[in-house]
Amino acid sequence: MKKAQSVMSLIVGLVIILVITNLSTDTMNPFEVFRGQNLLLKIVIGFFLAVMGLNILNLLFGGKIYEGEVCAGRECGKGLMAFAAVLGPPIRCMYCKRLFHKKCFQANGGTLRGGCRMEPCPSAISNR
Repeated sequence: MKKAQSVMSLIVGLVIILVITNLSTDTMNPFEVFRGQNLLLKIVIGFFLAVMGLNILNLLFGGKIYEGEVCAGRECGKGLMAFAAVLGPPIRCMYCKRLFHKKCFQANGGTLRGGCRMEPCPSAISNR
């Protein structure tokens, strides 16, 4: 998710929380909903607070994990995060721990449980 999308999601979530809180408790404090008796409002406000928390974590740490990494695919070699929109999200082989784009991983015959099936990987040696 891009930073602009995360910020917009935070703003929309905050507006929804404040509107629901104001209509139900006549205050702007979202935690007043949790003092009330309505279970549905508690669930809805809790959900929006959790989504807002995840968006804040995404703004702080999102995309920095694989920032300098490149795909280990045979023909790829492109940046994992730079081409994630086109080639898919990063996937790590469970046997050799190399990183691939999802499409590059699947193009070489790799599966999540079976490994990447490329030469230095133990999953390629066991399938001969």
